Amino acid sequence: MGKLRNLALILFVAVFITACGAGGGSDNPGDTTAPTVSSTSPANGSADVAMNSSIAATFSKGMNASTINGTTFTLSGGSGSISGTVTCSDSTATFTPSSNLSYSTTYTATITTGAKDAAGNAVASNYTWNFTTGDFTAPLITLLAGTSTASTTGTVSWTTNEAASTR
Repeated sequence: MGKLRNLALILFVAVFITACGAGGGSDNPGDTTAPTVSSTSPANGSADVAMNSSIAATFSKGMNASTINGTTFTLSGGSGSISGTVTCSDSTATFTPSSNLSYSTTYTATITTGAKDAAGNAVASNYTWNFTTGDFTAPLITLLAGTSTASTTGTVSWTTNEAASTR
């Protein structure tokens, strides 16, 4: 009788361990849904973005941080690829450029299919969005001329390196 009880106990433990997923693998083996990018910052098509901005993508689900890196989250614009660091916390990935972005430049951010969620599902296709930085530099006065008279009136004129703006 004791041997039968021991055999039943061993069988119960084996079934319990198998049912709990002790064999490793995904935290959610039934999850086969690909993650999607649900929002970005700056938003697609944004203009006048600050030159010291970080770029972020929020996903529809928690991501595997080891798959979010400088290969799977890139930024390009102006003269080519922009260097920076990439971090990921749960469902948000952030690209922080190594230096300020250039002014009045259009940039393209890309999340590639190498980015995977916690269950190992890859983004179905590359996701890209664009934004443009603003021109936050002051105009440079290149010519200054003036006239004066003995009265309190006078004329001052100048030329700058930029066209006048009504913004």
